[in-house]
Amino acid sequence: MRLRFPSSLFLLAPLAFASFGTAWLAAAAEPAEKSAAISGAFSVGGKPIKLASVAAFRDTGDARKHVVIVLSDKELPASTWKTGSDMSDWRREHPFQGLAFWINENNEDVRCEMYDGTAFPTYVSGVFDYKIARAPGAVSGSVKSNAGAGRLRTAVILDVTFKAPLK
Repeated sequence: MRLRFPSSLFLLAPLAFASFGTAWLAAAAEPAEKSAAISGAFSVGGKPIKLASVAAFRDTGDARKHVVIVLSDKELPASTWKTGSDMSDWRREHPFQGLAFWINENNEDVRCEMYDGTAFPTYVSGVFDYKIARAPGAVSGSVKSNAGAGRLRTAVILDVTFKAPLK
């Protein structure tokens, strides 16, 4: 017995496989949706710094387990950091510009470091106003310079909103 397929099947089959392949390639080419986002302005001494990344991690090296939020001009491997020292060690080899905030359980800053391209961080606690919200696995909010930021030796202007995953 000989099987007979309609001739249209031979024409449609390659088209079906081609469109499946095209759809798969299109899906693979689309960037994965990022759960981290940052927008706003940051400048130090009148020099604008484009913040391109936000990351958050829990500082497990400190008994208080503060959340560290890092705003940076480049992508950071924060998912591998467990302590503030991990970040400092990485920064020595891979300098970046931005800010890091240590936030307590009441969403208040307990420490803030600014990275402006110099070898050592500048401590700038008390010169920003925060609105922080936590959700399971995420932290979001806004940070703005207050009057104290303008009185620093080098004026700092910050007005950003952000959202970052938190493990």
